[in-house]
Amino acid sequence: MPMRSARDSVSSYDARSPWTPPPTTRSMIRKLHNGHVLGVAAFAAPLMGLYAPRTTAVLVILTAVAATSVRKYRGDTWPVPGHCAVIALAAIVVWSAISLAWTIEPLGSAANGLARLAIMLACGMVVVEIARRLELEERRVFHQLLLAGFALALALVAVERATDFPLRRHLPLRDDNPITLMQSFNRGLTVLALAVFPVALVLWRRSQALALAAWAGTLALLATMHNAAAVTAVAFGGAFAAAAYVSPRVAPIALATALLGATLVAPIAARQIPLPAEFPLESTALSGSAHHRLMIWRFTADRIADRPLFGWGFDASRSIPGGDAILGPGEVALPLHPHNAPLQWWLELGLPGALIGVAFLTATVRAIRRAILGRTESAAAFGLMVSATVMAFVSYGIWQSWWVAIIALSAALLTASAARRVER
Repeated sequence: MPMRSARDSVSSYDARSPWTPPPTTRSMIRKLHNGHVLGVAAFAAPLMGLYAPRTTAVLVILTAVAATSVRKYRGDTWPVPGHCAVIALAAIVVWSAISLAWTIEPLGSAANGLARLAIMLACGMVVVEIARRLELEERRVFHQLLLAGFALALALVAVERATDFPLRRHLPLRDDNPITLMQSFNRGLTVLALAVFPVALVLWRRSQALALAAWAGTLALLATMHNAAAVTAVAFGGAFAAAAYVSPRVAPIALATALLGATLVAPIAARQIPLPAEFPLESTALSGSAHHRLMIWRFTADRIADRPLFGWGFDASRSIPGGDAILGPGEVALPLHPHNAPLQWWLELGLPGALIGVAFLTATVRAIRRAILGRTESAAAFGLMVSATVMAFVSYGIWQSWWVAIIALSAALLTASAARRVER
């Protein structure tokens, strides 16, 4: 029998199709599933949050594309999110688009920001839906990667803190003084503050003591980094998770009521803060950042009172008249955004925007309550929601791509950590 040359083998292989992966590659692709895709995202997110937090937006987009591609390659259906989620988030985008007609932000910049927001919301919903559809074996792989990434991130923070940030010093910074180095981890600590709830949920099934230790250890580590927002978020989230576990019927109602009240009265409450001239930093025991945050909220509330019905337009926080006024040493009246989600809804989108925001939050509470989840899963979900809400009420701009990405990814991680199997 004549032997075939290597050239003949290649020719016969190429003749089968325009491009057919080698048998070993095809076998690897068949074994790839979305437990790997979401697991890689779960492993990478805390590390990217610590050293390159803005790239988490790219991570969510890539995860949505990769996970959808894997589903289609395996012959599954498209990951179409539920109608309620689409309607709630579409309402935000639509009203924001309408407000472009009167926004004081340059139209091109505002429209570009809205396009980024729409992309992030769409990709975020896809990632959550992919997580909801994971099979049991996919969840097992996902859980392993989630725990490994979280443990590695905690270890890195501990090492950085104990050894004067040797790794962070190799990344670009405006300066390398200890305060700046510590503050550069703020966004990464936010990721850890949210990721601890999916992690604790996975650990709870193995050992309740281990789950509580993970939560307490994360809280203690965050405290050493002097990040008050992250510490408060984890503490409040954990406390509410415990309340939801003990009282699964009362806790959701209490949360929805609190969110409704906080959003609707936010401008009124903020106007009770004394004016900067009446409330100098030297007269208080507050830190400089806390005092500045109060001054920002007071200024924002005054501008909301100027246009309470329709607001100043989407993304207008950057261009609010008087926003660049200096209130005190290092204190600008409105640096980019109000650092408070309800106040930003009111300021930019007016009463309709605030109502849509309330509708979204209460719909989220209702969705968690109605989901096919056990008591432990519901408690973890409410804990995560409270933790994210605390962050949104005291930090970050609500439209920031990386922040929207982290919220969506955290929701997906918790969904994939839940012990349930959803039919296709």
